[in-house]
Amino acid sequence: FRVMVSSTSRDLKAHRDALLDALPSHDLLPVAMEYDAALPADDLISASLKKVELSDAYVGIIGYYRYGQVPKCPVRNPLKLSLTELEFRLAVELKKPICMFLMSGKHLVAAGDSQSESRNKMKLAAFRKLATKDRIYAEFDSLEDLRAKALLSLPALQKVLSEANP
Repeated sequence: FRVMVSSTSRDLKAHRDALLDALPSHDLLPVAMEYDAALPADDLISASLKKVELSDAYVGIIGYYRYGQVPKCPVRNPLKLSLTELEFRLAVELKKPICMFLMSGKHLVAAGDSQSESRNKMKLAAFRKLATKDRIYAEFDSLEDLRAKALLSLPALQKVLSEANP
């Protein structure tokens, strides 16, 4: 089963890598921008959303300090949402199985990995609320904590996918 891994990349690189590395041991094929070659026909939005469409499930990691990259497109992104939030919303719309991991405020991060702009803080808070509404999610305090919670969550995701696609 193909699983899209989504998050901001600058502040959550090690976290993304941990999930990408863990997926194959649960018979889940990671799908992420890291595995792309140059794509001549797609821009960032279309390439990213295509990954969600072609995946069987979605795994999202949301930080506590960064909202992420906001691609400019008045037609496809009129609300000026982050790429991660665009991906999440499409996964919800397509009714994909979703696992969400949210960084807690206890997680230590480098000073450069936080955003001070209040508009982005408000968008991040709204996204975190949306991503957890009516959903079971895991909050992590460290990279090791995320790894431990992924070890519990990924087998459950694999089981859901197997039962839906016998």
